[in-house]
Amino acid sequence: MKTILFTAELGAGLGHVMPLLRIAGAMRARLAAAGEAPFRAVYVLHDPHHIRPHLTEGDLALAAPRPASLGNIRSHTASFAEILALAGFSRSDDLLSGLAAWDDIFSLCAPDVLVADHSPLAVLAARGRVPTLVTGNAFNAPPAQIKNYPALIAGTDAPPIQHTMLAAVNAALRGRDLPEIAALPHFMEGDARAVFMLPVFDPYGPLRDTPLLGTYESGIVPLAPPPAPAIFIYGHANLALTRRLVQASVSTGLPVIAHLTGGETESTRFLKRQGAEVLTDMPNVSDIFPRVSVIVSHAGAGLSQSAFAAGRPQVVVPIHSESQMIARQIVKLGTGLCFDPTDGDVETAALGNAIRHAATDPTMMQAAAAQAQAVSRLGLPADPLGLAADMALRLASRA
Repeated sequence: MKTILFTAELGAGLGHVMPLLRIAGAMRARLAAAGEAPFRAVYVLHDPHHIRPHLTEGDLALAAPRPASLGNIRSHTASFAEILALAGFSRSDDLLSGLAAWDDIFSLCAPDVLVADHSPLAVLAARGRVPTLVTGNAFNAPPAQIKNYPALIAGTDAPPIQHTMLAAVNAALRGRDLPEIAALPHFMEGDARAVFMLPVFDPYGPLRDTPLLGTYESGIVPLAPPPAPAIFIYGHANLALTRRLVQASVSTGLPVIAHLTGGETESTRFLKRQGAEVLTDMPNVSDIFPRVSVIVSHAGAGLSQSAFAAGRPQVVVPIHSESQMIARQIVKLGTGLCFDPTDGDVETAALGNAIRHAATDPTMMQAAAAQAQAVSRLGLPADPLGLAADMALRLASRA
């Protein structure tokens, strides 16, 4: 039986876990339909507890190694190069330590294929050793054939340390008897790529050198408005901003459906006391979107893109640079409202008014519907998960 290793070493939250789980499901469905042997899935994740309830018999979930120099990955980074610096690429000793940790995982698991979401150390460790499908969203799967990682936020500069990181990567490659690379982004190319993003949200725009697959959620199509206004809220229950979003959503008096990660907390208990529908597991959003008129979240790529493609207005409070970029596009295109927590305290009353407005405003609903129709005309793949599964299975057949 072959082993497929699924990783999300830096990606926290369901937005990194669910695509991996669904790629694995699509791979298994294809093998079953062809009458071929199944595989063993090993998940090595930043947050393994998210996936444990979904494991099938024989699967394994482990915590990913934490880079020695790991800083605040949720910081407002202007370039993917800053993510790499925080993950240990700026110091040779830290880089070698991180690679050694992944080497140990590869030796223990003996994977035939690596499917890597936001896992730069794992991708580098697999180079020349394990066939790799690089996946994720457009921010954490940048183009691999560019010369340097650019700054992605207006008025900022990419860090000048990229030449230092390139030297550290090439030193590591020489130590592994592998060819050097000419530019830092090249180490993330992998053997195949499946990047889940709508073009309108790709911060790299024309620099992108492989096709985007759209959202990883299935069954997302432009939707008519629901029979009555209602709210869907998603976030981590232990974040103060999420608690404020919960309070604001309830204050509107509109029906609320919520999924909060972090288990049973005061926020989930508060929602239940107020009569909200609290979902224990993250649902298929294609089942939720027809029932609601506004999506309230922190502008994570997976949920926000799906809401955009379905034509649902959004109210977002971004918590890092990636979600800030998504939020700016949502506002720019007239499909939602954004509150920036760095501007100071986000008032519950103002949030509640914004949520009610987005849930009921005809102009915003029309703008969201128009953008969803535009997405439907892009000709994006009808089965993006199937394409990703096929890529991984082709790599497995070569192993």
